[in-house]
Amino acid sequence: MKPSITVECELFGALKSAFSGRNQKLRLPAKTTYQQLLTDHLHFSAQHLRYLVIIENETPVKNLHQPIPDGAKLKILLPLGGG
Repeated sequence: MKPSITVECELFGALKSAFSGRNQKLRLPAKTTYQQLLTDHLHFSAQHLRYLVIIENETPVKNLHQPIPDGAKLKILLPLGGG
């Protein structure tokens, strides 16, 4: 069996309506990056990643190419702005 990690994702705003609920618990291959989570597992378009904010254990994720640690609790947001 391949090594894996478990990640909890909490989706906010319009993102939660795109999935079956606000909270997602995912089992992913070990060394999955944040970018891979968003594009390969949650099926976001790579061109839209710059609009998303990921918070891991209350700290904003700055590098989407780093691996997600096992047991991470993620919040995924799509901030909206206006004037």
